[in-house]
Amino acid sequence: SSAAINFHPAPPNYRGSGSTNWAIYDGAKEFGSTAHIMENEIDSGQILECRRFKIKDNETLPELWDRTNKNTFSLAIDFIDGISKSGNSFIEDKKKEAESEFWSGKLRKISEVDQLQSLTTNLSKGDVDKIIRATSIDGFEPFITLWGYKFIYKKV
Repeated sequence: SSAAINFHPAPPNYRGSGSTNWAIYDGAKEFGSTAHIMENEIDSGQILECRRFKIKDNETLPELWDRTNKNTFSLAIDFIDGISKSGNSFIEDKKKEAESEFWSGKLRKISEVDQLQSLTTNLSKGDVDKIIRATSIDGFEPFITLWGYKFIYKKV
């Protein structure tokens, strides 16, 4: 039998897009990467492995994104190696090992991150700091729109 495998750059509790953003925004203590069988619905297929790591205190979005990509790449390489050596039995073993892993949480869309980046005047400084940390990455900065003008966040 054959199956398409996806390497999702997030743990199973962060489905869809913008997972690193939401993990930082939520104050999550750990993150990771998930290998799973692909199904028609996004991030719903049987999980084969989730490789987790701790999120560092005050870790920035670019830092978490970089570590997640390295973790996901390592997971993919290990799967390619395992399948090349053991074929389908590698996948069957992974299915058994990951029986306790399940998808959870809302299936997020990137438009929700776009909404989060749009600051409003009623936010506290703590909320603004949290949103900046969760959404600030080169080329996609948080902003506020006032009186027809868009003011884009820039660290000074």
